[in-house]
Amino acid sequence: MVKVDAVPRGRTSIALLALVALGGCGTKTTQPTPPPPPPTAMAVITQPSDQPKSGVPFDRQPVIELQDVHGQPVKNKGTLITATLALGGAALGGNVAVRTDENGRANFVDLTLSGLIGSRTLRFNTDGIPPIISNAITLVAGPPAALVTTGGNNQTTGAGTDVPVPPSVLARDAAGNPVPGLDVTFAVGLGGGSVTGGSQTTGTDGVATVGKWTLGPRLGTNTLVASIPSLPNGAATFTATGTISGPAHLTLVDGDNQSAAIGTPVLTNPAVKVTDVTGNPVQGIAIQFAVTGGGGALTIPSPVTDTAGIARVGSWVLGLDPGANTVAASFGALSQVVFHATGFAFQVLAIATGDFHSCAVAPGGKAYCWGNNADGELGDGSTTDSDSALAVTGGLTFTELAAGSFHTCGLNSAGQAYCWGNNSIGQLGDSTQFDSPVPVLVAGGHQFKTLSVGSTHSCGLRVDGVVLCWGDNANGRLGDGTSISRIVPVPVTGASKFTQLSAGGLHTCALRDDGLSLCWGSNSGGRLGDGTTVDRFNPTVVIGALTFQSISAGGVHTCALQASGGAYCWGTGNKGALGSGSTANQLQPGLVSGGHFFSSVITGNQHSCATTAPGTMYCWGANLSGSLGDGTQVQRNDPTAVVANVIFAAASGGREHTCGWTPGGSSFCWGRNLEGEVGDGTTTNRFKPVGVKRP
Repeated sequence: MVKVDAVPRGRTSIALLALVALGGCGTKTTQPTPPPPPPTAMAVITQPSDQPKSGVPFDRQPVIELQDVHGQPVKNKGTLITATLALGGAALGGNVAVRTDENGRANFVDLTLSGLIGSRTLRFNTDGIPPIISNAITLVAGPPAALVTTGGNNQTTGAGTDVPVPPSVLARDAAGNPVPGLDVTFAVGLGGGSVTGGSQTTGTDGVATVGKWTLGPRLGTNTLVASIPSLPNGAATFTATGTISGPAHLTLVDGDNQSAAIGTPVLTNPAVKVTDVTGNPVQGIAIQFAVTGGGGALTIPSPVTDTAGIARVGSWVLGLDPGANTVAASFGALSQVVFHATGFAFQVLAIATGDFHSCAVAPGGKAYCWGNNADGELGDGSTTDSDSALAVTGGLTFTELAAGSFHTCGLNSAGQAYCWGNNSIGQLGDSTQFDSPVPVLVAGGHQFKTLSVGSTHSCGLRVDGVVLCWGDNANGRLGDGTSISRIVPVPVTGASKFTQLSAGGLHTCALRDDGLSLCWGSNSGGRLGDGTTVDRFNPTVVIGALTFQSISAGGVHTCALQASGGAYCWGTGNKGALGSGSTANQLQPGLVSGGHFFSSVITGNQHSCATTAPGTMYCWGANLSGSLGDGTQVQRNDPTAVVANVIFAAASGGREHTCGWTPGGSSFCWGRNLEGEVGDGTTTNRFKPVGVKRP
């Protein structure tokens, strides 16, 4: 046996190489590869995602390694490792059984976990080796799979209003988990309308709620669609039914800005319409109409809206004050609707007042009368009283009228005088004593310049300045030097030429061409102004050497106006008719108190009125029936303003009533009205001026 150590180092190497090269001179020896140690354990070397989304493959897939007892990897290819759910209910999807590769590792590639959100763990199993558990996994919501309505669907509300419950949706994944953080868009569909806060984000509960859904104006179906970009075919649709909502608007339909005669109904009855917020008519609403200006009255003041939402008052009768009239319609807190109408009175050129009736000349000369008609003094051919103006029959036209106790006279443009009514003492002057309810021509063929009528006598100023009178001549009121009643005109005595004339209750006065005033007839209380109380049968000069531009003989007194505007009265001061501040009689002219400057003055039975140049009217004297027009029944001893927001041009005084007219011709009366002498269509006494109704 050769000792290896005895071989020289170099030779030994050569020999060995030779042996290797030749395979040795004897038997060849081969060392086998030892088998890998058997795996005894597994380890998770890559943990699955700690927050996987339900139904979505893990972002980080688990990797399982086979190991020996020392924890070293065992390269054992082909071992089947299976993943199962260790904790919590869910569905584990994907390829759950994977074989190890040549490095002894099982690489899972598409594991998914689907189920309710919450904590989970995975278990990995293989034959002969104890299973292992992954770290805790918190399952979170997966991608949205559905968008469902959760509130605010199938509502009913008024068209154009907000639904009571704002619509909300729930975004859910395939497992039913709410999906937070999604952008949801709410958009109106059918019916129009609008949304406020139409872009919302789902909360932690997966819910998104629109700010506000306002239905469109149409009645019926409205829709609202909620959608998210990542779910194009999974929109949620809300449905709401638009109905007529409550009253929201009150609007004027017609009946505004009308004109009608005072005391009469307007042509078009006022009407309003009630609609909801979108203009749909609201039926069954009771509207309150009320007169708010001008007086007047309504019928059916609380009409109910019909199917078109319209409520119309029964009628609107204007008040008796010419000018503005208003009616307001209201419902609850809605804005009022105001209707306007202008009431106009009977347009006249002048008015003449008798004891219990009144007459007027209208533009064009036609005559109208109203009030007491027991003796035909209205001239309409009847003896029936009328509380509103009636046309005088006969087709005559007049330039002026004069009214007595129970008869009336008129003058036409040719200067011819006509009279009608009571003729028991010849006051109609037609040479008879028969009453006439229609105008009859005064006898004598005289051409008169003006007429004036007392209680039961009449007078005319002829164009040549001569005064003629007829009728009752008690106390010498005809001025012909006798007390004999006349059924035809007779001239007053003397050679005076007169310019103005006024017949009172029992006396007569006239202005002479030199401005002096003369009176005759009854002188009770000193009404003739001659300083005595002696009746005069011939014209007698009023003492004091005063000159006047107009004179007015009343029932128990006389007043006259100077060119300067100063008013003087004399006669019986009872009831304050003289305006002197007292009730004492005055046998000669005395200045009316108050320092006013008047443009006209007139007398009634026991009251007087005067108008200033600006158009304010003052009255004084008896006022029991409201003849002073100051709104009271208080006797006034001094001039007191008539309560009327109008400008007066002139006036005329009756027994217990007064009438006046404006520069534009609107007529007003006030005071006693038991026979309809005020002409307002009633028989109610009026303490303030009311318009005369248009015939």
